[in-house]
Amino acid sequence: ATRAMQTDPRAVPKHGERVAYVVVYSAPNAPLRDNVVAPECVLKISKAPLRINATYYITKQIIPALERHFHLLGVDVASWFTDMPRPAIRPRADRSSRAGLTTLYGYYNSEKW
Repeated sequence: ATRAMQTDPRAVPKHGERVAYVVVYSAPNAPLRDNVVAPECVLKISKAPLRINATYYITKQIIPALERHFHLLGVDVASWFTDMPRPAIRPRADRSSRAGLTTLYGYYNSEKW
């Protein structure tokens, strides 16, 4: 809301009004307020696309809801998620380098094709 007010002073949210936001990946150990952007920013196509922070949403939204249900069965969902192996995430290729691609296989990061 503060960023919106900087561009347009009339964009002040009313008392009790919900402000839409999305948590994205940012610098490591950055405060949460630096990782929050408007949903429109995520949808814009730019040279540096923003990625939604899936780990944040899994640990803060999904796991607490699952734990309330699975606690009755004695399952610890948080430790299961913590112990789960994580795949290595490859950095995305620059979109400008993909301008001439015409087939679906050209958009995959894998060198297998």
